[in-house]
Amino acid sequence: MTAYVLMSLVYQNSTENLIYANAAVRWLISQRGGHGGFISTQDTVVALDAITKYALLVHSSTTDLHVTVALGQEENEIIIKSKDRLKTKEQIVKKLPNKVDVTIEGKGCVLIQSNLDYNLESVANSEAFKLAVDVDSVSSSDQCSMAVVSACVSYVGNAIHSNMAILEITLPSGYEPDRASLFRLVEENQSKVKKFEESINRVVLYFTEIDNEPICVPFTIVEHSRIGSRMDANVKLYDYYNPDIQVTMVIYVFSLIQTTAL
Repeated sequence: MTAYVLMSLVYQNSTENLIYANAAVRWLISQRGGHGGFISTQDTVVALDAITKYALLVHSSTTDLHVTVALGQEENEIIIKSKDRLKTKEQIVKKLPNKVDVTIEGKGCVLIQSNLDYNLESVANSEAFKLAVDVDSVSSSDQCSMAVVSACVSYVGNAIHSNMAILEITLPSGYEPDRASLFRLVEENQSKVKKFEESINRVVLYFTEIDNEPICVPFTIVEHSRIGSRMDANVKLYDYYNPDIQVTMVIYVFSLIQTTAL
C-alpha cells in the first residue's frame, strides 16, 4: 500500500509531496530484506518500481562520499564515487555483540543497511491454510526426465474464503516448468487460478480466493540438466494482502520421483 502512495506522490511532483515521498521511501527501505527484496514477489515489484520513480526525480548527478565505519577500535573507510555509486559495498562484522558507528562526509546520497543472519530450527505455519504437494513421474523408463507436480490447497480460517492467495513453488535444480500445463490451469472453466508467472526454476500461481474445498493444481516439470546433488523444492502459500498468513513446506522431489517410478 505504501508503494502505491509513493507512486501517487511522485506523480504529483510538488515540493510538499516530495517531502512526504521521502518519508515513504525511508519506511519502505526499512522493510527490505537483506538481499533487497520484500516479503512477496508482488511486494518487491511494486516497491522497487515506486522507489525507482522517486530516485529518478531526486538523484544527484555527482557523488563523492567518504564513509567511515568504526567497529570498536577498528575503522574502515569506504569511498563512493559517481562511477561506482550503484555498486554494493559491505563491511562484515565478525564479532558480536558490537557497536557500529558510521560517519559520512561529502556530496551525494547513500543507503546504509545492516543485516543480521541467523538460523531457525523451524518456522511456525499459519493455521489458515492447508497445503499438500505430490510429485509423480511421467516416464517409467527415464523416471527423472519429466514429472507432474500437484499442489492441493484449501482455506480453513474463520472467514468463508481467503483473500487473494499466492502459491510459490521453487523447482528442484535441473528442472523447468512446462508452460502449456500452466496455461491449462488458468484456462479451465471456473478456475480460481487468475494468472501465473514462471521462470526456469520457479512457478508462481495467483488465486482469486481459496475456500474450504481443496483446489489441486497439477503442472508438468521437465528436466533440462542432469545434476548429481539436486536442491529440493520449497513451496509457500500465503495471503496476498497479509503475507504473514502463510504455510511453507519442503518437498524432496528427487526421492519422490524415484520412489514413484519404481
